[in-house]
Amino acid sequence: MKKLMMMNLAIFLTILAMVGVAPVVAQDIHSNSVGIYLADGSLSAEALQGQSLDLHLLVTNMDAFTLAGFELKIIADGPLFVLASTIVYPTAAINVATRENEYIVGFDGPVPAVDGSVEIMTFSAVVTDAAIASGLRIEPVFFSSLDDVPCFLVDAQTGELREMRQSAGGPADQVFVVNNPVIPVTTESTTFGSLKSLFR
Repeated sequence: MKKLMMMNLAIFLTILAMVGVAPVVAQDIHSNSVGIYLADGSLSAEALQGQSLDLHLLVTNMDAFTLAGFELKIIADGPLFVLASTIVYPTAAINVATRENEYIVGFDGPVPAVDGSVEIMTFSAVVTDAAIASGLRIEPVFFSSLDDVPCFLVDAQTGELREMRQSAGGPADQVFVVNNPVIPVTTESTTFGSLKSLFR
């Protein structure tokens, strides 16, 4: 039976190739996707040397109604520098991380999700060399609370943690690129139009 199914699949793909139609591959839709965006929802930018980019760190497609904190690391690949002095959280917060570029942040109360999304941080990044492509990756912190993955705290009272998955690709992939013709392919279905209410 398996052999017959595989033969039928091979014949089907051969016919599609002959008529010039590519099969549609299902997209992997993640819950609790974490990504970095421009205000217009772009995952990429063209920038000059010395130019500052205002960026938004969002959790989208949430399977929880609130977010009370998070932990992750933002890695800059190439000539891109995150300005720590520009970081703004949606409410009063404290970052207890001790390692560079790590964020173990607790909010003073749970932040409600709007259309399944929460903006957890805004920050600026400066391009130090426009001739070289650069980008930002999201990784777990060194001493991660949840199986070596970025995560968020649903509610401080329950202590419940949820895994966050990168909005584009996987842990080794950039979620935002600068001066790079290869734009990350998002793994989420949420349109950025529904997130505009987060930016006031």
